[in-house]
Amino acid sequence: MPNEALKLVWDPANALVVGEVPFPSGYRLLPTQRIVHVHAKDCRMQGERPEWGPLGTRYVDWEGQIEALLADGYKGASVWRRTGLDRMGTNGKRAGFVAGIYAGSCRGERS
Repeated sequence: MPNEALKLVWDPANALVVGEVPFPSGYRLLPTQRIVHVHAKDCRMQGERPEWGPLGTRYVDWEGQIEALLADGYKGASVWRRTGLDRMGTNGKRAGFVAGIYAGSCRGERS
């Protein structure tokens, strides 16, 4: 689409649910300069049914995804879904893990 007003919301877990490998395959199909919003949640498929869980506990490669977003110059918004069994403890730790990746990447400390 040549119209620069068209922007994207990227949700790797939803891409997984519809049968994609969200990262890196699905992400690399996107015009990354148009991504303005990212939904951060994690999932794995149990047959035809999605099983949602805390970030970093299912199938989405969040470490790789965040590093790729930063490398591509992403400066948009994100929503971190609190999904899973432990709505505060585990997700709080996972959010800290993801924030640590982001902070380290901003300082040039990529793993």
